[in-house]
Amino acid sequence: LYTDALLHLILKAGQFSDATVPESMRLDKNRLISYYNDWQDITIQGCIMVIFRGAAGPRCIPSDMEKAKQDLWVLLNDSDTTMEHIALQMSKQAGEIRGKAFSAPEIKNLETLLDKTLAPDSKVFEMIQKRAMVHLALYIQTQKMNLPLLQKHGLTQMENEIQELGSKLAKVSRLNKAVYSRLYQVLLEDIKQENEKGVVVDQDELMKVLS
Repeated sequence: LYTDALLHLILKAGQFSDATVPESMRLDKNRLISYYNDWQDITIQGCIMVIFRGAAGPRCIPSDMEKAKQDLWVLLNDSDTTMEHIALQMSKQAGEIRGKAFSAPEIKNLETLLDKTLAPDSKVFEMIQKRAMVHLALYIQTQKMNLPLLQKHGLTQMENEIQELGSKLAKVSRLNKAVYSRLYQVLLEDIKQENEKGVVVDQDELMKVLS
């Protein structure tokens, strides 16, 4: 329950203000914002790799994916890069893998797909973000990566980034619980009693565990 609440809190870090950060997390505000940005990077990379895999076709092998990830990430970190640049680089590498160069209309379709997929309200973006959450939660709780599930979720190339962020979150989680564990226990007991009364506790209510 704590891990779930922590991760949902981080998802809101992009909208943090001094008034909205739970008191028990205020000293970690800047860290949480940094972790939110890392998580967004993982999601963006994950989305791009899903698109690249589809564009490259069945001939695409893990080493192709790894090279594409590195090359495309360099472009993404350049402030002058546009979605057209990403589409051109992706089409070039995917075309080499599939054995057929991309036509101008195909490149344009790829650019449109990238734009739609990386939009904040994109269903694919949300799906990748939630899949990353599953693996972050697992790592916080077990200090291990579930590689078969990571592969099933199409996030194999993001293993190192997820593990690195998971390690940071696990450390913050341990320190925070060491200080506020008694308070959390009281709040969790209150939530448990509400559930026993048949009261529905939604995610916002769970966030109070961190308040």
